[in-house]
Amino acid sequence: MHLMDKNLRQRLISGVIMAALFLSLLLYSSATAQGLFIIIMLAMIYEYCAITLAGVSGAFTYVFSSILGSIALVILGTYRYGNDSLIDLVNVISVIYMLILIVILLIQKKTAQNRFIIIQALLYICLPSMVLIYWIKETDDYKMILFSVFAMIWISDIAAYFTGKQFGKRKLFEQISPNKTWAGFIGAGVFTLLASYGAFQFVGIYSMVSWLIIGLIVWISGSFGDLVESALKRHYQIKDSGTLLVGHGGFLDRLDSFIFVIPFVLLFINMFLDAS
Repeated sequence: MHLMDKNLRQRLISGVIMAALFLSLLLYSSATAQGLFIIIMLAMIYEYCAITLAGVSGAFTYVFSSILGSIALVILGTYRYGNDSLIDLVNVISVIYMLILIVILLIQKKTAQNRFIIIQALLYICLPSMVLIYWIKETDDYKMILFSVFAMIWISDIAAYFTGKQFGKRKLFEQISPNKTWAGFIGAGVFTLLASYGAFQFVGIYSMVSWLIIGLIVWISGSFGDLVESALKRHYQIKDSGTLLVGHGGFLDRLDSFIFVIPFVLLFINMFLDAS
């Protein structure tokens, strides 16, 4: 019991420190927010390659190529040649790829991310990051919108855990994630939609219906993002994606929902809310 309390205390302390650092960089300026997500992107790509290339001959070359390719794509696609049309295309490609992962997960009950590792690392992590970084660079109101999206993801995760623990009996996707239940999934949806209404009241940008749609997108895509990463870890028989975040596993563990949510949310915002 004492050891459990100590571990929980460590997780809480490290979680508060990481959240404070994350929010400080996110909200301080556009430059620090862009830098934050470039660092997060590279950390996730490193973890992804470390998982999928473990034991592969010449793995370092593949990891280095993935990281270098991601940096080049972000520099060229976001800062050198980036424009709205290009990023919209990247966003659509990213969403299509995410939908393919979801379909394969639902039909085959497994991950599709076990071949063409470098290409999938770019599709899974780099392209959504590119879209996000460009959007931050070009959007004055990014702070409160992005903060609200993160808040909805966190609330969804917390609600899924507690409602699932309290009421969950029927498993949601036992082959992939035995602890997830339908009760947790529904509870996450209810509280995410409530949080989206709160974002409408708090942020003051977009209509109530628009925020409710964003909440719906966060709930559904975030839930699938979690399942897709769970399937990836189950395929490679690992518990955590990494150890970079003390007491919290890796960046992919903490941001698996976010990396799925961002392409869908930004496609909705760019195509329907900010289109002019």
